[in-house]
Amino acid sequence: MQVMVEMLVAAIERAGSAEAGAVARALEGLRYDGSTLGGLHAGWMRADDHQFIQPLIVSVMDRLGAPGVRVDNEGSGYGFRTVRAFDARATELPHTCTMERPGP
Repeated sequence: MQVMVEMLVAAIERAGSAEAGAVARALEGLRYDGSTLGGLHAGWMRADDHQFIQPLIVSVMDRLGAPGVRVDNEGSGYGFRTVRAFDARATELPHTCTMERPGP
């Protein structure tokens, strides 16, 4: 959710407007560096079809202190352990978008 809001804010600033068409065009190719999330979830908005391309992290919940679980999630006594991590390029699928874009 945070990435979505930050990308929207960046696109509005880039467009200099909150007009939907201008914001949509400003999103094209926009990159998010993930710095506000500790470097996680960096990605970019693919211009051809407006898909946000980002890494994929597969994780499971387990008790805090179990191998690989170092951080408690919301005081629950449980946290996440990463099982697999995929680079953003590995998650990028081809597209067949042929949408006609509205004019400026």
